Amino acid sequence: MVSFLTQRKFVFILAWCNEKRIQTPMGNMTVGQLDTNLRRFYAEARNKSGESYSKPSLLGFRHSFERYLNAPPLSRGLKLSSDPRFKRSNEMLNAQIVRLKRQGKENVTHKPAIQREDLMKI
Repeated sequence: MVSFLTQRKFVFILAWCNEKRIQTPMGNMTVGQLDTNLRRFYAEARNKSGESYSKPSLLGFRHSFERYLNAPPLSRGLKLSSDPRFKRSNEMLNAQIVRLKRQGKENVTHKPAIQREDLMKI
């Protein structure tokens, strides 16, 4: 069974496919077609405000899609992050991450560390 978050991200990918008029269902695509369409997705995907997605979101899309492809009934056994057949899409994903970093949008804002006195109270 695929998690709710995986389904939610995958629904977004499906909506993108419909918008781009991609006819073949993602689950039925050849590895070459998947690589080509993932490459386009990483380059073109934007949030509701038209901004590029963050690094964690882009990586989340890849992991969600991988879980979808590898869960029953598809059970394709693909590893999108390391399979050399997905080299072009991974290069695009990495290029997007580098672009975000150059724009200063890659940084994560962390909460301040818990003070020692507060830790002792816990």
